[in-house]
Amino acid sequence: MSALTNLLQSIEKITLTNRDKGTSFENLMVQYFLNEPKYAELYTEVLSYADWVEKYGEKLNITDKRDYGIDLG
Repeated sequence: MSALTNLLQSIEKITLTNRDKGTSFENLMVQYFLNEPKYAELYTEVLSYADWVEKYGEKLNITDKRDYGIDLG
């Protein structure tokens, strides 16, 4: 079994709601894109939608951090 499969199964076991599963997966992907050498060269910043709104939303008059299916920015 691959390491990714193990991680995904762990997320499935320890999270109680689909929302928690999505947040856990999103956090996993942020770390992946920041640390996988192929992508780390391409991206200097990877943010969840909520973190993106926190950092850039005010300039665009966006304040709602609720998840609408946009996971990474």
